[in-house]
Amino acid sequence: MPTFGELCYPFYFYTMQSKSKRQKLILISILLFIAFTYPIISIANRGKLMGGIPILFLYVLVVWVIAIIALYRLADSKPKKQDE
Repeated sequence: MPTFGELCYPFYFYTMQSKSKRQKLILISILLFIAFTYPIISIANRGKLMGGIPILFLYVLVVWVIAIIALYRLADSKPKKQDE
């Protein structure tokens, strides 16, 4: 029986080259979900400014940029050859 991920994204999961890439993608997704939940965002939701920009906006921007870089590096990485 196919898993939920295979049903939702069948082409993507079959084209991924390694199990470790899938695991890293799932880990990044979970970390992003946690980073954008209310308790974590409420930490940055203060009335303070940093360089004239609210800290909440900076937090969202920094997490977003880090996510883009991490996903780019994951997608661009070449599979490691296993020794036989």
